[in-house]
Amino acid sequence: MKFNYLLFLLIVFSVVSKSQIVAIPYNDDIKVPVITLDINGQHDRFIVDRGAEVTIVNSRYIQLPELGKIKANDANNSSKTIFKSKVNNLNIGSVAITNATAYSTELY
Repeated sequence: MKFNYLLFLLIVFSVVSKSQIVAIPYNDDIKVPVITLDINGQHDRFIVDRGAEVTIVNSRYIQLPELGKIKANDANNSSKTIFKSKVNNLNIGSVAITNATAYSTELY
């Protein structure tokens, strides 16, 4: 009985849920996906790291308001300051994200 009820719920939720597939054009001339997006009205091209848990922006090209600082060490034990920022508007193709957290630093 529990199995039938669970199966029923799964079917109902799969029919009721409205999943959306969005195609985002990208370029892979440098062997990694590069997309065009807008961050707080600043338009540029970005490399997509599909395994990253956070958004990191190169502060040489996009300036974001600083909310805080974090000291981090890389694999070579070099220390770097990373700035925590708030992204009011992030547009990727037709997808709009608001009030997201991002980090910025100079990337070489």
